[in-house]
This record gives sequence, C-alpha cells and structure tokens, in this order.
Amino acid sequence: MCSDDRVIWRGPPLILGESRRHPGPAWAARSRFASHVEGYIPRARVGRSFEVWTREGVSRRVGEYAVSTMNEKAASVASMLHGRGLSCAESCTAGRVSQAFAGVPGASDWLRGGLVAYQLEVKRRHLGVLAPSMFSEQCAAEMALGAASFFDAAVAVSTTGVVGDEPEDGVAPGTVFIATFVSGDLVTRTHRFGEIGDAASDRAAEQALDDLLAHLRRACRSAGEQLVT
Repeated sequence: MCSDDRVIWRGPPLILGESRRHPGPAWAARSRFASHVEGYIPRARVGRSFEVWTREGVSRRVGEYAVSTMNEKAASVASMLHGRGLSCAESCTAGRVSQAFAGVPGASDWLRGGLVAYQLEVKRRHLGVLAPSMFSEQCAAEMALGAASFFDAAVAVSTTGVVGDEPEDGVAPGTVFIATFVSGDLVTRTHRFGEIGDAASDRAAEQALDDLLAHLRRACRSAGEQLVT
C-alpha cells in the first residue's frame, strides 16, 4: 500500500465502496465523532454525493468538518449563557476560540471580547498573570480570571501551552492548559495532544469549547436550570 493512500478519518459516518485496487465489502462507520478508517479510501459517500478522495481531498474535507464542529459547539455555548457575557484569553490558540464565537449569529449580544496574549509580559500586564511559567494550569487560571475581569464577563475561557516542537519550562510539546470560569467557579485542565503546530492549536481550540460546554452544563444542573443544547 502506498503511504500517500493511508489516512485516518475523524468525522461524520462514511460508507466505503469496493475498489478495483482493494476489493471488499462496503463498510459503514458507526460513530459520528470517533469513527476511524485507516487505510485506502477508494470511494466515499457522505449524504448522497460520491467522491474519489485523494489524501489532499480527505484533508480538505476533515478541515471543513472541523470548522463546522467548532461553529456548532460555539453556538451551543451561546445558547447556555442565559444573558451572561463571555470573554476569551488565548495564547497557543491565537484567536481561534474567539473567532468561533464571533461566527455565531447574534454574538455581539454576549461576546464581550477576546485577547490574544502570546508573551508572558503581555499576560502579566493585561491579565494580571502572576504564575512563574506561562506553561501551567496556574497561568491558564489567572488568564481566565483576568479576562473575566478585564471584559466584565461572567463566563470566560483561556488557553495556554506548548505547541512548538521543543519542550518549554519542562513541559512537553503538545501539552495545553485550559481554564474555564463560569459565574464564580473556576476549573483548570491539562490536555496532552499528539500533534504540534497548527494541528495542536486547532485541537486546543476545540477542546476549549468542549471544556466550557462541560462546565456550563454542570453549572446548569447544579442550578436546576433547563439545558438548552
């Protein structure tokens, strides 16, 4: 098998047909978000359309799906704010989270603002970060608190971490720290991704939305509010 024909698919269900090069029965992926297909994809059907996908074509389709997923998750966050303002403080995601929120219709009603603070000096000056290292849960927590204060928002999310190919302050590449702040409650998490560079930043941005959604849902359950997803 040619290495250029090897792919790993993460996305909506696919139905794979037979191929002259690789005959076999049709196969359907059962899970929408965690389906994996490793090997040659000769022909794929999504909805009613058929395509012959090259590695480049699959990469492009995965990218489109990732954007769609980010937009959907951002809209879900918006539906659970219930009048509260939202703010973002980003480092390793470089504005991706804020961009996802800004793409939701009516964002001007609840998106207070976002700050990309890449350097530690900027984090200290504008977000009040005191952590000795910006590659830590403490830094993520202080960034989220700083964003909530700076933008006068009841809900905030922050990202920081190592997306380069070298360790920083003893932290391995692909390690990202995310903090979420919801009406006085602060939660921090450490995530270790296999990717670096843009792939790690993309994963971190989507994970930030996942973490914020989970935090909002817990807050809704504790307050006895009705979930709107």
